[in-house]
Amino acid sequence: MYSPPPVSRLNEKEARNETVATRVCRNCDVRFSCRSFREYLRIYRSRDLPRFKRMYEDAGSEQDRETRIDIALETTPT
Repeated sequence: MYSPPPVSRLNEKEARNETVATRVCRNCDVRFSCRSFREYLRIYRSRDLPRFKRMYEDAGSEQDRETRIDIALETTPT
């Protein structure tokens, strides 16, 4: 099981003077459900919160949502 680093670690500068959040978290598949990343945004990147909220709430186009529902229904055992 993976435990995310503390929020203070996400703001530390690393290679090429990028923060851990910029270099690692932005490429992580679970960043939107990661408590450390959300807290990092709240503390250090409050100007990014509206954009983060839009990305977090974006479920794709209507066609994308319908496709996901169809696939789920097809693969659900009866």
